[in-house]
Amino acid sequence: MDLHNAYDFRREIQKNMNQYQDLHNSKQENRRLRLLIIEQKNQYEKLINDLRREILRPKIDITQTSAKWADVMRAVCQIYNITPDDIYSKNRTQHILYARHTFNYICRRTLRMSLESIGRIINRDHSTIIHSVRQTQDLIEYDRNFAKTYQQAHGLLDSYCNEESTIVDTHLERRERCVAHEEAI
Repeated sequence: MDLHNAYDFRREIQKNMNQYQDLHNSKQENRRLRLLIIEQKNQYEKLINDLRREILRPKIDITQTSAKWADVMRAVCQIYNITPDDIYSKNRTQHILYARHTFNYICRRTLRMSLESIGRIINRDHSTIIHSVRQTQDLIEYDRNFAKTYQQAHGLLDSYCNEESTIVDTHLERRERCVAHEEAI
């Protein structure tokens, strides 16, 4: 075997090894992507099941109560784009924590609810509510974004209260018209 053929032979082996390595890498990548798809599918199914469970059996059902705190909960959830169960949960991510703080602050300062009653609603101790109210006061004072979001929640709560008073006024007006009509007869 001459030197030139040995060099060509070696180059051919190297070429075949590179092709084999490329094939192996593509198989590995394919396998990795399949596992990633399966993992994403499992996470998606878990999320869907959690949402179904939350819809069918919520921890806090604000639709069945006419209490003022339910309006606060509804306004805060709408502004922060979360569910009442998120406020009730132990989750401490910032936007959920801020929503919980906002709920506690509005219930305490605007509705004048006791610390214990707020704590019972969201399953927290009264001392946690004290801390939350103080934190919220500081956030409103020093964080412009939080103050803006708080004002939006408070404005939405005011609009809920105005809608409710309009509904009550409409019922009273209807009753007065009925009484006036009966008297006329």
